[in-house]
Amino acid sequence: MKKILTIIILLFTAMISCNKNNNTTGSIGTVGEITINPRKFTPLSAVYTRDSVNTSPVKVTVKGQHGEEDLVHTYPAGYGTEFPIHGMYQNINNTIIVDDGGVIKEQNHNPGMISMSKGHALKEKYEPVKGYDASVKENYPNNPDMFFVGVLASQTDPTAWEGMIAISKNGYVRYVNTAINYISRFAVDNNRFVLYNMEGNEGIYDFLGKRLFTTKNHMHHELVKKGNNYIYLANSDWGWEDRLIEMDANGNIVKDLYFGDLLRKAVGTDNEAELNTVVYDEKNKFNGNTKTDWFHANSCIYDSSFDTLYVSSRHLGVLAVKYTSWELIWWMADDTLSTTSGTAYGEKPGNTFLKDVPSLQKYRVRGVAINDGPKNQHGLLLLADGNLAMFDNQGDELTSSTGSRYVEYKITKDSSGSWTATKADEYRDPSLYSKIVSDVDLTGDNKENLLITYGAWQARILEMTKQNKTLLFRLDLPFLSYRTEKMPLYYESGRKYPEDSNLKQPLVH
Repeated sequence: MKKILTIIILLFTAMISCNKNNNTTGSIGTVGEITINPRKFTPLSAVYTRDSVNTSPVKVTVKGQHGEEDLVHTYPAGYGTEFPIHGMYQNINNTIIVDDGGVIKEQNHNPGMISMSKGHALKEKYEPVKGYDASVKENYPNNPDMFFVGVLASQTDPTAWEGMIAISKNGYVRYVNTAINYISRFAVDNNRFVLYNMEGNEGIYDFLGKRLFTTKNHMHHELVKKGNNYIYLANSDWGWEDRLIEMDANGNIVKDLYFGDLLRKAVGTDNEAELNTVVYDEKNKFNGNTKTDWFHANSCIYDSSFDTLYVSSRHLGVLAVKYTSWELIWWMADDTLSTTSGTAYGEKPGNTFLKDVPSLQKYRVRGVAINDGPKNQHGLLLLADGNLAMFDNQGDELTSSTGSRYVEYKITKDSSGSWTATKADEYRDPSLYSKIVSDVDLTGDNKENLLITYGAWQARILEMTKQNKTLLFRLDLPFLSYRTEKMPLYYESGRKYPEDSNLKQPLVH
C-alpha cells in the first residue's frame, strides 16, 4: 500500500513539474506569457501571468499610436500572479512589453475592428466636437484619463444592450468590456478600479470581466457603498425599482426595504387611502394583479454623517429618507412633473403625484422646488457643502425646446420645520435634451469641472468649468449611453479622481 502511495505521489509531482516546464494555463492566461483577451470579454486588453507572486515590480507597456503616449503601469512587488494590461487600439498592430524584474516579454497583436454583440461596429476614432486646448499639460501622460461610456441602444433598436468602452481624449477606443452593460458605473473600491454592472443579478466586475460580487432580486440603475456594505435599487413583485436592498460583502441581505412602505409610514395608517392612486404595491395592487412602474428609483446616495439616503424617483421626484428608521424627511418635485401614463415599464399608472396626496404636503420642499424643481431626473450628486445636484431631464417628452440641465439645490430647514430650496447652480443648453438616462460628475483635481452626459438617444458628453461654464471638451457618440466616467485605465494610489456620487464621503480620501 505504501509503495502504491509513493508511486502516486511521484507521478503527481512529475506531472506538476512537467506542467510548469510547458507553461500550462494558470487561472487566466498562460504562465510566463502575455495572453490577449483572457476572459473573452475585453478584446483590447491582455494579461501577463506568473506562477508565483512577484517579488520585484512588474512594468507593463502598450506602445502609443496615432501620436498618443505609451500607456505604462508598474505593479509593485507582492501584487500577485496576474497583471492586467489595457489600452490597445483597434485595427492596427499593437506592441505590448512586460518587464518582469528585468525579464522582458514582448508581443505584437492586431485586434482588428470590433463588432459588439448586438451589432454595433465600433469606430477606431470618434472625433471630438471640441478637443482640449493643446497648451493644457497632461498630468499623467502615461496613464491619462479616458471617457468610460456604455454602448447601449439606438433609437431604432432600444433593446440592444452592449457593454462599456473607454475613449481617449483624442477620440480613440482603447478599452472594451462586453461582460457588463450600459448601466455600469466605474468605481474605486478597496484601492482598485471596478465596474458596477447594475442590471439584473450581476454585481461587480474587474476590468477583465471577472465577477467579484453578485447581487439578488434584479438590481437596476444604482449600487453604492455604505461602509463595507452595498446598497442598491431593485424590483419588487409588484413594481420596478420600488425596492432598496443592503447586502454585506459576503452577499447576505441585511436590509430589504420598500418605497411603498416609506410613503405609507409618512401619511399614517388613517390616511393610507390617499396613496391609492400613487402607490401600487403588495397592499394596493393595480387592477388586482398588474405589475406597474409607479416609483422607478434610478439613483441613490447615502450620507453617513446624517444617516440620510437621497433617492431619485424618476416618476415622483427626489426624496430624502432617514435610512435606519426608514422615515421620509422631505420630497421635492416641480408642479409640472408629468410621466407617460400606462402600465408598461417606463410608464406610470394614472396622472397623480405626491403633490396630490394631502398628508404628504408637510414634507414638501418649497421655494424654487415648486416652480423650478426637478422633472424625471437622474444622476444625483451630493456636494461637499451638502448641496444636492443632479441631471434634471426636465420632462417626459420625446423632444423639448428648453432642453435638459445640470441643476444644484441648497435645501434648508427653518424654525417651523419647513424645507425650502434655493437654486445654487445651473447649466442648460436648449439644444441638448435627454428624456431618459444621463449623468453628472465633478472632474479636475479640485472638482472644479462638470462632466455632463446627455444620454439619449445619441450620447453628448460635455466637460466644462463649473464656475464659468466654459466648454473644455465635447464628444458626440452615435449610441445611447446611460452615464460617463472620466477615469484612467490603471489605479494609482494617491492620485485624485473625479466624483460621481458623494463628495461628503468620497471613496478615495
